[in-house]
Formats: sequence, structure tokens, C-alpha cells
Amino acid sequence: MIRELGDRYPPEKERPHPVWKELLSTKPLVAAQVTEDDLAGRVRDGEHLRLLLQLGIRSHIVVPLTARGRILGALSFISGDTNRRYGQEDLILAEDLGRRAGIAVDNSQLYQAELAARREAERAHARVEFLSEATASLSAAVPDYEATLERVAKLAVPTLGDFCVIDVLEEDGSFRRIAVAHADPGQTEPAQGLRRFPPDSTRQDPILAVLRTGRPIIISDVPPRIVEEVALNEEHLAMLRATRASALMIFPLIARHRTLGTISLLSLSPHRAYGAEEAALAEELARRAALVVDNARLFERQLHIARTLQRSLLPPSIPRIPGMELAARYRAVGEGNEVGGDFYDAFESSDGAWILTIGDVCGKGPEAAAVTGLARHTIRAVSIHEARPSRVLAMLNETIIRELSDERFCTVCCVRLRPGPDGARLTICSGGHPLPLILRADGRLETAGEPSMLLGVLPEVELSDHIVDLGPGDTIVMFTDGVVEEIRGSDRSGPQRLNDVLAQSRGLSAATIAEAVENSLMRFGPEAQRDDFAILVLRVAPSGSAQGLQNPG
Repeated sequence: MIRELGDRYPPEKERPHPVWKELLSTKPLVAAQVTEDDLAGRVRDGEHLRLLLQLGIRSHIVVPLTARGRILGALSFISGDTNRRYGQEDLILAEDLGRRAGIAVDNSQLYQAELAARREAERAHARVEFLSEATASLSAAVPDYEATLERVAKLAVPTLGDFCVIDVLEEDGSFRRIAVAHADPGQTEPAQGLRRFPPDSTRQDPILAVLRTGRPIIISDVPPRIVEEVALNEEHLAMLRATRASALMIFPLIARHRTLGTISLLSLSPHRAYGAEEAALAEELARRAALVVDNARLFERQLHIARTLQRSLLPPSIPRIPGMELAARYRAVGEGNEVGGDFYDAFESSDGAWILTIGDVCGKGPEAAAVTGLARHTIRAVSIHEARPSRVLAMLNETIIRELSDERFCTVCCVRLRPGPDGARLTICSGGHPLPLILRADGRLETAGEPSMLLGVLPEVELSDHIVDLGPGDTIVMFTDGVVEEIRGSDRSGPQRLNDVLAQSRGLSAATIAEAVENSLMRFGPEAQRDDFAILVLRVAPSGSAQGLQNPG
């Protein structure tokens, strides 16, 4: 009866109830005798009065529950014995019990507050750990951002949902489902089937609404009609129904004021609803994932530009020189979106001779590309009317100083080749570039030319031509300093390493020799190549062999 009375008629401020009088006055209340008129003045209705009369209240005491100077509640004692009237001794005992009970209540509240604070701290720590792990996954985004988004989807379950889907809006306006992840390993394979059904503009898909508006959608109770509106066919409908989603969050992937896609998170448990905390965490994850997509696309565009520019700075193919074998190898190192500073070229001059050039420009990137383009085009233009390589390089030196004001310089080796009936005559000039090597048919190794200063540093530079004759089976190897100056660990013998490779290349074709030099660099120690390199190899075809062999490399 007492429980029924308390449940149905708790104390109210508006009623003159002894408990509220006690709480408001902070003084104990003792009623030695309670009459029916007293009860009638505090009841809410007839049923309330009936319960009080049935309880048989004859006397009562109300004392405060106090702790640390605060009133936490009230303690009521009721006597239904007509022969017992509460007095001063009962009040003293009741007040002592009130103090003890107040301490117990206060300790309980402190404990509950500590538990709540601890749970909040654990949730905050889990959020930080989640975002830290997400950041670590996202840091490896470029260039393989698709694999990174796969990791993000797997990371999102089950922290933010039981099911995660990431869709990306392509540059042409189409949709691509990049990632699908399920918290249940047994459902991973069926869930992957949804990759075949990206958002369709003919359907009322909430994903498309998020893409259009750039605003997230959070649905705490997913109605069946959404599944039916999104489904493209019966197979798709069956897949969506199988997910049994109860709650849904869709956040846009926004970077630099552009919506690039969406991340969808589904809860499959009816007991799990999405609140402000989950929404904030999902929004932050979406923001970071969007930057990955955007940075990857920027990287791809830069890489495309760099490769296009790099191709424009190299000959599209190696020319076929009668009676000669010609091969080239080239590798630019760096981040992949930088234009290398090394270059080579091979072309026929107006008088029937052939010009072979190889060079190295200071630095990388667009500034180096500008010097490379200037060098290649200047050499080609000057070679039309100037036969001596020394004069060609002298004109290049003047052009660099006149046209470029940022103290850019380069090294170039220029060779003029005049084929003959029994070989070829070479006129060689080096402008600060490593001197080419001559591999004779009998295996002897020679250095050709004389060293000189860099081009683009001083207005006047001393340049000289050096004549070399090649016979059948003789080879000239031109290279940039990346071939001989690469140092890894204690190995500092780059020139000797090249000499060893060439010493073992007697009788080999130009293409095989170029490949051997390149392979020696690729196999050189565990570290990655740190400098660009270019290799140009010309070999006079041996007597009786096929004429005009060539390998574009």
C-alpha cells in the first residue's frame, strides 16, 4: 500500500505536504497527532484520501537528509499506532538517521558522478583513439586513396555502425562505390555485392540528396519505403532488405567547398540510435576522408602534367641511324609529380650528320623543365647552321645567360656523328658534363673529350672539340652524373662500377649495354635511387651484322 501511495501520489510543491515543508524550511517537522482534517488538506483527490486513511496515519516525523551543507532529500517516519505519539527523543533519533542517510546518499551520488565522468572519459579516449587510427590510415592516402578508403570503411565498423559504404563522385559526374565494410565477417562477402549498385539518379536515394545539398542525413528509424525507393531491381532490393538497417547516417565528403562523395553508416541493432556524439565523430571522419580524395585527385592531375611535360622534353623515339645501334635509358626520381633535370636527344642535322646530346639541369620541377626545354630547342636550332659542337654549346651558354635570370645552369655533352663506310667520326664537346666513355671492340675502355666549365654561369666559357673515330663494334656511352655519383653506404666507387659494367659488355649490343648500366644502378644497395639518370649508347654495327639496329629503351 505504501509503494502504491508513493508511486501514484509523490510529493508536490503545490500541495502543503510535510516533505516539501521540510525541504523548503530545512527544519525538522514533528506532528504528534494527525487528524482526518489534516489529511484532507493535503490530498489530491478522493482516492488519495482513501489510501491515506487506510494507511492509518496517527503521527509522523520528517527530517532532512543533509551532507556537506546540502539538503539531498527528506526522511519520513509514520506511526499508525493510536497509543504512540512522536516526541523529542524520537526527533533526535530521526535527525541522526537523517544525517547518516544523507551521507550515504551523498556518497552514492559522488560515486555515480565519478562513474559517469569515467564513462565519458573512456568515450572521449575511444573517440581520440578512433580518430588517431583513422588519421594514420589516411596518411598513406596518396597515391592509393582507394585502398585508404577501404581501410577507413573497415575502421568505421563497429565504432560508428555495423555497416559502412563509401561512394565517390567521379570527375565525369558518375558514381563509384569505393568501399563496403560489414562488422560481421560472415556478412562481408554478401555485403560486397552492393558494389554493383552505386547510387542511381533515377531513384529517390538519400545519398543523392546529401550530394545535392551537401548536408548530412540522420534517420533514427529507417522506414521500409526507403529501401523500396532506392532498389534498382529485385536483386538489389533483396540485398538492401538483408541489411535490416534500423538507423542511418549519411555524411558528405566535402573538401575545398566541393562535395566529392558520401560515407554512409548503418546501425543494424534496434537498440542503437545515433546521437550528437556519433554524428560529430562521423562528420570529422568524413571531413578527413574528403581531404584524402581531394589530395589524391590533385596528385593525379599534377602527375599527369609532370609526365606530359617530361615526355615533351625527351625525344618521342630513338631515330634509326644507318649502320648504327642506338639505345637510351632514362629515369627521373622524386615524388613522381616532379619533372626530372636530366635529358637526352638524338636528331639528324641538315647536312646529313647526326647530333647526340645528353645533359643535366640544376634542380627539378618546372624551373628545371624551362632550362631543359631551352637547352634542347637551342641545340636543335643552332645545329642547323653550326657544325662544331663547341660553337653549339657556346651559343647555348649565351642563350641561358640572356634568357634566364634565376642563375639556373646546366651541363651538356654534345656529339656530332658523321657515319662512314667503315664506322663513324665523332666530334665531342663537353660543357661541364661527365665525359663519355668509348668501349672498343677489343674491350679497351677510353675517356673521350676534355672537361670544361658549366653552362649558364659565365658569359665566356672555354670549349673545345675532340675527334674520336669509331670502328665496327666500337661503342660510345654517354651518361649523366646520376650514373656515377650515386653513393650508398660505404660505396663511393661510382665511376669504377660503371667501368666494371662496360668491361663486361664487350661484344654486346647498344640496347644490352644500356640495360646493363641501368640494372647496375637498380641493384646497387637496398636504398632507392636518389638522383635522375640518363644513358645514351651508340655502337657501330659489327661487320657483317644487320644494319641500323636500334632500341628506343
